[in-house]
Amino acid sequence: MRFLLFLGALLATNLGFAQEKRIPKSDAPNSIKQYISGHYSGFIKDKYYKEVEGNRTFIECEFVFQGKEYSLKFQGDSLIEVELSVDWQEVPTQSQMAINQFLNSKFGVYRILEIQQINPQGNLKYEITIKIKGGNELELLFDKNGNHIADIPIQTAPIPSIF
Repeated sequence: MRFLLFLGALLATNLGFAQEKRIPKSDAPNSIKQYISGHYSGFIKDKYYKEVEGNRTFIECEFVFQGKEYSLKFQGDSLIEVELSVDWQEVPTQSQMAINQFLNSKFGVYRILEIQQINPQGNLKYEITIKIKGGNELELLFDKNGNHIADIPIQTAPIPSIF
């Protein structure tokens, strides 16, 4: 049995899968909780997750601040990514046009489920989750001008747990 667990963990690591597990607030590092309370005073509904990608471990905190959903990702005490959920109307018109053109040419029929700005204060990108014909969901990454960067498949098949 230990061999199977080891093999599953090894496969998950080598194939680049990420796993995420919700953790109690009490298990989140104090430095992360202090950072969030210091920079987002008045935040609500905070939830903490431990994420393992290969040999790297992250702590992610999702919360609501000033009516917007945020997700901050930390490695150790370092903030490495900020995601902010936005409405389509908040994406600049030129970027909307480029994104729509790409989505229409590649998928034809699709529905946007979620839009997130990644690192809105720095190297801005948009992560857009869509549902395409047949019911499959896909995440797509675009630069600030709406140019397609990458497709990010959403894994729905179970993978061995490494927790």
